[in-house]
Amino acid sequence: MADDDDGVRDLVALLLGLEPDFDVVGCARNGAEAMSLAEETSPDLVVLDVSMPVVDGLAAASGIRRFLPAAHLVMFTALTDAALESEARAAGANAVLEKGAAGVQTLVERLRGEVIRPSKRVPG
Repeated sequence: MADDDDGVRDLVALLLGLEPDFDVVGCARNGAEAMSLAEETSPDLVVLDVSMPVVDGLAAASGIRRFLPAAHLVMFTALTDAALESEARAAGANAVLEKGAAGVQTLVERLRGEVIRPSKRVPG
């Protein structure tokens, strides 16, 4: 889980950690930390905020995709639009989820669904 907002990052990590089928293996404050943690831990699912300091989520997704081609990458952002979704998919993201667009349980279910039934990734 990578997000520069401590509250969002910690809350999502806590919620996922409470689920029996999720193990949170790391939390990052920026895209550079996310890439480093992903390389160290080889997670099945990476949740990335789009707008982060040092390295943004799109660049982090692209970097992570290079060394973890089978990982499920989900961009988690405050605002979505067609252009951002296209950029995210080009960077290697499997899905784009909007923060606050749904309740907490819906977020967990969508992330679970992404791993169980991943969307088709558009080659980048």
